[in-house]
Amino acid sequence: MDEKNTLSIISSTELNLLIYLAAIIEKKKFPGIECNVDQKVYQEIKKKITDTWNQIITESKQFNSIGRYDEIINSIFGSVPQEKRDEISHYFRAWWFEQPQNGFGYIMEKLVFQLPRKELERVIGNEHSTIVLVFDAIPESCQQQNEKYFIIIPLYRFCPI
Repeated sequence: MDEKNTLSIISSTELNLLIYLAAIIEKKKFPGIECNVDQKVYQEIKKKITDTWNQIITESKQFNSIGRYDEIINSIFGSVPQEKRDEISHYFRAWWFEQPQNGFGYIMEKLVFQLPRKELERVIGNEHSTIVLVFDAIPESCQQQNEKYFIIIPLYRFCPI
């Protein structure tokens, strides 16, 4: 990446929502929302997460947040009771937009934005003009980059523990 080129850092709400949904279905410690489904429904949800992710990647170049959270949750978790879908939506919105102050997405962007350009290039290389931050690992079978525009990077790549 040429020093004159602008490097953008964004945290896509929609992609992070999909990782959040994948974490729920995989019963990860975070977010800790219990959602028990049978194996057939589990496989359907995993496929819908992957399909939705890849559709967003195909359609998006800017990853603008357009407020489709409930639409995405209802589409992917359609066979789950509405009460559970509402709970998932509520907890995601609270975490992403409000906790901590201004939300976790904002904090991720600010944290990575503080890193020197050379450190960013060490992690992403020099082919991409946009870093799309996600809070955890990208679900299996999901696209990770577009050769010309962006690369999706989990936060832990910048802040190894």
